[in-house]
Parts: sequence; structure tokens; C-alpha cells
Amino acid sequence: MTVTRTGSGGRHFPGQAGVFTDAPARAAEAAAAGDYRAALDQASRLELAAGQLRQALLRDALAAGADWCKVAELLGTHPPQAFASCSQLAGHRATPAQQRPGHAVVLTAGRAAVHDMRAEYGIDIEDLGTGHSLHAEPGVRCVRDAASLLGDDVWICVTVPGGFEGAEGDPTPGEDVIRQWTSVVTDAGELRWLKEMLALNAAGDEAGG
Repeated sequence: MTVTRTGSGGRHFPGQAGVFTDAPARAAEAAAAGDYRAALDQASRLELAAGQLRQALLRDALAAGADWCKVAELLGTHPPQAFASCSQLAGHRATPAQQRPGHAVVLTAGRAAVHDMRAEYGIDIEDLGTGHSLHAEPGVRCVRDAASLLGDDVWICVTVPGGFEGAEGDPTPGEDVIRQWTSVVTDAGELRWLKEMLALNAAGDEAGG
């Protein structure tokens, strides 16, 4: 591995390439001698170096123009999660929704026993397919995990920024809803489908059904 010779990763990660061959060998020697503390110290050394290399590569990707959706794809996660964990590497605070407004959605969560699920909040996330990217959205997972821990029932609705005619303004967290936040879908096709569903729901409301 020639990390110190290529790209800006070398500038962020000087003189560490040898760790990836040196630390495993030292750990094996220590383990063979029964010195597991020394072996684990080498494992920690390797883990630290790997973390530094990972940050250097992500910094390179961001410097090369990757946005949060691309970084999320590289990491196998959701764009807001990539932003939360890597924004300190970017040199800017532009969110995924700001970078890709064409993929932006608004999510609203409420407690079933306390908050009304209003039409202007959009469609129930449960109406989305199980493979829809919003099921992996970190805010969605946080709300669901908290509800599961407390044994509570929650609803989560999805709409597009600006909502649609008939919206009654922003809800008050704690009073009207638990939380409302802006996120993104990872595929433009998911947003097209969402807009079609919202239009059908709006047409149904106007028709009285």
C-alpha cells in the first residue's frame, strides 16, 4: 500500500503505511508468546491507522466533488447519516437536502395517542415499499427506536418541501408533533412516486373520498 505517494490522502496520512504490515506481524508474535495485552495494543494501533486512512480517503472524495449522496453510497448508509458522521471533513455545512433539492422530502413524526396525523403532513411512511430508502433514514430510525423502547405507537408522514395547497403552517414540536425535519430520498424515482401518491391523495380529498 503506497498511501504516502498518492493523492491528498498521503498528505493527511504521512508515514503510516507500514502500520498495516507491521502491526499484524507484531500482534501475531505477541499472541504466540502469550502476551495478549501487547497483541491487543497492536490491534488498537492498526484500528487507529485504519480510521485515519478512512478519513483521508473520504476527505479526498469530498475534495474531488463527491456530495453526501455519493459519500453515503460509498459508505453504504443514508445521506444524512453520512453528513452527520463526516461533515467535519468537508469544509462546509451544506446538508444533503441543500445539495440535492430535487431529492428533498419533509418528514413529520407524531405520537398516535397525542398528535393528529394531518393531511398536510403527507402520506404515511408505512405506505412506502419496504425497500424504500426512507426506512433507513436516520431520523426515521431514531423515532422508531425511541418508540419501541418506550412501548409507544408513532406515525411518520412524508411530503415534499412546501407541501401542497391546504397546509396550515409549520407544526409546533411537542405540541402538534414529535418532530419535523427535512431529508432526502436516494433515488429520483422514489420522489416521482411520492409526488404521484400525494397528487392522488389530494385529488381524492377534493372529490370527497
